[in-house]
Amino acid sequence: MASNLGNRLSALGRREEALAAAEEAVRALAPFFGRLPEAFGEWMTGFVSNYRKRAADAGRPVDGELLGPILARLERPGEDG
Repeated sequence: MASNLGNRLSALGRREEALAAAEEAVRALAPFFGRLPEAFGEWMTGFVSNYRKRAADAGRPVDGELLGPILARLERPGEDG
């Protein structure tokens, strides 16, 4: 998956490519997480963590529009969306 690819690219020092892969992973999982947060919450937590690390490594800000709804949902995992 793209998150693992991002980790591997980061290990090779390919920071921009790593960031793109990590962001792709978050975007790909977002619709599933939105519908079934209990099922995909652990994965999304890991993907978001990787995305933040890759952004920091690349000296780039994270996409607030992308992460805003995800982070809000992660903070209230027991509620229905």
